[in-house]
Amino acid sequence: MDPPGLFYALGFLVPVSIAGFYDWRRNIVPDAVTFPLMLAGMVYQGLYGGPGGWQEALVGGFIFFLFGCFLYRLGGFGGGDVKLMAAFGFWLGPGRAAGVILAAAIMGIAWGLCKYARLGILRERLQVFGRALYLRLAYGAKLAWCLPRLPGDINAPAPREAVPFGACLAAAALLLTILQGGR
Repeated sequence: MDPPGLFYALGFLVPVSIAGFYDWRRNIVPDAVTFPLMLAGMVYQGLYGGPGGWQEALVGGFIFFLFGCFLYRLGGFGGGDVKLMAAFGFWLGPGRAAGVILAAAIMGIAWGLCKYARLGILRERLQVFGRALYLRLAYGAKLAWCLPRLPGDINAPAPREAVPFGACLAAAALLLTILQGGR
């Protein structure tokens, strides 16, 4: 394996897999993984990145950090998910990170729908969402977030229907890396 490929595997794929596993099992993405992951992404882009180099990595990290903060404020993301998305921006740049995050969102939606069905609340949630969407589109009604929010306290348990998005990010990164032939 060439040095950039080895750096990518050990510096990105392994820590992302660890973060995804932690999020899946414990509903937390550890800072001990995300902060070094962000720094390693900057180094990687500086050494092996394309024409954009570390500047493109900085833009990608900043864009996805802001996007993650927006989702965090809505109550659908934890802080670890925000930092992990920023790390994806640092490692992959804005364009490629957007594709991975979109794939992760699709996985998360599918996982959430399956969880809702398994818990017996899919029909109820779809009805609430459908009514809210109708009122918004038909009457322009500004409605409150109609889905459960993550608790504000980091030590509080996540709702039973919560989907660990860090696990979806890790799965999407691994899947797309395999499909793209290694990097």
